[in-house]
Amino acid sequence: MLVQEVHFNEGLVFSLPHAIQGQIPSILISRPGSNPNGSFDMIYRGFHTYQNRMRPLLVMDGMPGLTWEFVDPFLIDTISLVNGAQAASWGMQAGAGVVNIGSKQVRKEGWTVGLIQSAALESHQRGYDVFTPQEYRALKLPGHPDGNTNTNWEDALSRNAWSMHTGVQGSYRKDNFYVDTKLSNRTVQGIQPHTGFDQLSLYGNLGYTMWDDRVSIDLSGLRVNRQARIGNSDFFEGMIMNPTWPLEEPFEAFTRFRGNPWIRMEEERNRVETKMHFFQANVTAKLTDRWSVSSRYGQVGKEMVQERTYSNRAGISQTIFPLVYRERSHERSLLEFTTEYHADLGNWKITPGLRYARQGINYVWHGYNERLINLDQTATTRENLAEELGEFTLESFGASLNLLFQDKLAIDFRYQPERASHLGSNAGWGNFWGMDVSYAAGDRLRLFAKLSYTGLAPDQSGLSQTIYDVGEQITPRHFANPDLRWESSNAWELGADVAFAKGKIVARNAIFRNQASDLMALLPDDTISDPFGLSFLSFSYQNFASIENYGFESSWLFTILDRQKVRYQSGLNLTWMHSEWTNLEADLVSWEGRDVGVSRQVGGNPYFQFNTLRTGEALGTVRALEFQRIDRNTGQWVFSQNPSGTNWQDAYRPVGRAIPRWWMGWNHGLSFGKWSMDAFFRGVFGHVFAHETNYRYGNVNFFALNRVRSSQELVNLGLTDQNTFNSYFVENSSFLNLQFLSVSRTFDLTFGRTKINSRLSMIGNNLFYLTRFSGADPEPRLHGKPVWNVDDHVETFYAYYASGVADANTWLPARSLMVQLQLNF
Repeated sequence: MLVQEVHFNEGLVFSLPHAIQGQIPSILISRPGSNPNGSFDMIYRGFHTYQNRMRPLLVMDGMPGLTWEFVDPFLIDTISLVNGAQAASWGMQAGAGVVNIGSKQVRKEGWTVGLIQSAALESHQRGYDVFTPQEYRALKLPGHPDGNTNTNWEDALSRNAWSMHTGVQGSYRKDNFYVDTKLSNRTVQGIQPHTGFDQLSLYGNLGYTMWDDRVSIDLSGLRVNRQARIGNSDFFEGMIMNPTWPLEEPFEAFTRFRGNPWIRMEEERNRVETKMHFFQANVTAKLTDRWSVSSRYGQVGKEMVQERTYSNRAGISQTIFPLVYRERSHERSLLEFTTEYHADLGNWKITPGLRYARQGINYVWHGYNERLINLDQTATTRENLAEELGEFTLESFGASLNLLFQDKLAIDFRYQPERASHLGSNAGWGNFWGMDVSYAAGDRLRLFAKLSYTGLAPDQSGLSQTIYDVGEQITPRHFANPDLRWESSNAWELGADVAFAKGKIVARNAIFRNQASDLMALLPDDTISDPFGLSFLSFSYQNFASIENYGFESSWLFTILDRQKVRYQSGLNLTWMHSEWTNLEADLVSWEGRDVGVSRQVGGNPYFQFNTLRTGEALGTVRALEFQRIDRNTGQWVFSQNPSGTNWQDAYRPVGRAIPRWWMGWNHGLSFGKWSMDAFFRGVFGHVFAHETNYRYGNVNFFALNRVRSSQELVNLGLTDQNTFNSYFVENSSFLNLQFLSVSRTFDLTFGRTKINSRLSMIGNNLFYLTRFSGADPEPRLHGKPVWNVDDHVETFYAYYASGVADANTWLPARSLMVQLQLNF
């Protein structure tokens, strides 16, 4: 009655984060733009770390370590959140949440075959507000040449993109044996030419029970091969260029990459090859009617090869590195033993258990750059980069106790000590635990409470040791910190499942609170002098702050109409969340003007003080000079306070939050006979952006050789001065989006003795946005790194928690139309 089913998004959906975006309360998933190789930002019930491990741990068939973007949603049937007592079993990896995914076990006797085939057409929407060639010429801006050409850069740098998907599923069950296989092949084009990917995924699951079902064996595996064409992330910034410049000639242009982006796009072929594999074997034995033991062994691995080429013919954008090559691999193994004993004591059912697990993790990262010997020549020399590698283990030994009283009161308690070899001998064992308590007060009400203490251990060896980079010179990457501690997370939630109106309304409501402590970052230690009299800052990993998260989540399912041929259901989920810094070290506060994740530096000119860390303040609070007016006499900006004197920072006032305050998903399903219609609205509210396109290119003088229409608005206000970043360029970015709309009809076909259930669907994605944001895409900017740069190691990227900058080079959002046919035999 109270189980909440997770819906998957329909249409042009080719990765697991895309499939569940907006469908699960408390998980905020965002991907600005429509880059098919772009990564999805994910946070679950707030922020739990400072750097790159913000996503929940993904566990498939009991094995952790898969990369979210490379899991094809066609392979997945079930998904569930893990928190409270169950999360404690993952100890040092559960601080940011845990998500279990899997395939439904085969139940139908005999053969079952399913086929899905789809084709989709995608095109951009919500472009930039720019001058036409005719409007640009009419401005007659002094010093801005007319290229005597009419060029629509929006059309030149984008295309109508076709994507195809073929999925085949076959399963067989006979008595105590079953097998299930799934094959998915995707060819995806991006709206930027020469971008997209081809991905082939194969999943298999085999099970067998014997000896009167006392012993069961379960094997599963996954293989993913992906060939990605990644293009260049700066190309869409070219849409704001002078519309009179020719398409096929080199020229100078003031953009992030400079030069003609169309020539670069035609000449550069950037690629990433990825292979991911997964295997697990589980054996469970019932030694008696009450005592069972289980063991599991599994492996997860990923290899990536990246090759990027750069053109020197596009214009003045010459590069000394025409070729950049990177190669990396990650391997993870798991060995697990569990045992449980079931006992009855009066009205109590008692199940104690023990668990031992050992994970081995290793990685290798290396690469090289080809450097031009002289910019005017083509001869190159190779520069090998310092290799990064590591190997460490996570080892745990825990106990559990499950109590059930009269099928009403349930208590689940788990305790798990765990240690990580790469945190140093000072770290010792972490003591993680969790407890769930629920009470069924009748058939229509269940109350529950969950508590947990978990943590996060970065996937990086040597954090508490001195590590050197060995190249032409030996230089310290970071120094030892024997007092380094793992990051920890205390969490609790209280809630209720309820059903009323004769089961036509089902709801789950909960409040939650958690605190992430001892956050880890690479920070300065001291100034060190070498024997030659030169001084430099030394760095080490340090624990520096805590984050407190609290909020409310609510899920509702309404059965509004349920008759013989007509059924209409509506599901709504809402999440409100607040996160703030606590116990922030004073040393870091003094760095507020430095681009180490404390402030965001963009486009050669920093958004000074825009995104800072301050104790007691909400995460993502952004600051800017407060715009008052433009002085028509002087042509200059006028602010409520100018940054001067010893208290210059006071001039930068809070102007909003880069992190949304609340978000929602709203499903609708209507069926009439063999026809059905489904729609899903997704909304994200309460966040603001710094509009980089208007700030950088909507200028009235030097930058006006570009064609952003907002520059004319500033001219009308009387501005003659250069742009200074201030609250004028900060915009409310809340939005409501029709994420998908589908219309389907089922057909029953018969060929001989074979019955075929078929379904034909038309699906539209991202059909419209309702927003006040004037830029291309109002999606929250929480991270924004492409998927080929998302690594598992803490040293890779900083400033994960929020950027709040709507980058000028963001891919345009896109809408798509899909035709899909499903056949089940």
